[in-house]
Amino acid sequence: MVESDQHIINRDWLVTHGIHQFSHKAMATVFDIFIQHSDNAYASQAATEAFAQLDLLEQDLSRFVENSDISRINQLSPGESTVIGADTMGCLVIAQKLQTETKGAFNPTIGKIITHWKDETESELYEQELIGNLVLDTESFTVTLMDNPISIDLGGIGKGFALDKLLEMFNEWDIDKILLNSGKSTFLAGNAPVGESGWPMTIFHLESGKVIHQFSLENSAMAGSGIEKGNHIISPINYKPVHRMAAWSVAETGAEADALSTSFLIMEESDIRELVDNDSNVSGMVIDEKGGVLKFGVWEK
Repeated sequence: MVESDQHIINRDWLVTHGIHQFSHKAMATVFDIFIQHSDNAYASQAATEAFAQLDLLEQDLSRFVENSDISRINQLSPGESTVIGADTMGCLVIAQKLQTETKGAFNPTIGKIITHWKDETESELYEQELIGNLVLDTESFTVTLMDNPISIDLGGIGKGFALDKLLEMFNEWDIDKILLNSGKSTFLAGNAPVGESGWPMTIFHLESGKVIHQFSLENSAMAGSGIEKGNHIISPINYKPVHRMAAWSVAETGAEADALSTSFLIMEESDIRELVDNDSNVSGMVIDEKGGVLKFGVWEK
């Protein structure tokens, strides 16, 4: 993901608007919570509860946690089933939906391929062994593997999904003027701070450092993906690292924005435009291999 302070609101703005900031390390990154509330102690108590829930969620969603829901799915043999928690099921349902909408550009079942490229191993990849077919039973919370062994990695959607779950909790606490982010790359905004039209976002060009776009985020999510850190974004279409420099998306939820930003690095321009045209809540932006900027959907002036 694009992890940079380029999107983060400056400290003076936070102080001027009476914003409380809380941070916590989870899912191999840092989560930040920005809250505008008159009672700092109440905001702090809510943030502490949110981070506790975040740690519990990681225990279910991480493929690196022994006996997590995802680890147990990854250990299934064809025809076997396992029962998972409601949150994991919810994330997988969204992932399957987005896999269809992106025509396979988003695919959480390529964990072995990601590991292959991160480790720069010389072993040959056999594509037919890497992608399995899961059947999700949302009533019994049962997952069944139909064919090939699978390796799920929710790195492209899990952090955004976690932000959605945290926002639900803050709504229960009647905290609505809030901005959440994971890794400074996926943002989920509630209501705008008093006197503002939204939470200020700035997108910079990775090469030139120039401002590409500035806008206000309210009751929606934004995410960015890029290749700053090497071969960690892999195309499920050809099983190779992507070559576009970066991509951003705006969507209704953190899970959608998280998955779509990665997908936009991979998808053909015509497919991105088709997806955006079919969903007025989605916008996209891509920096191609030559540094050119392509915009899809409605970006605020």
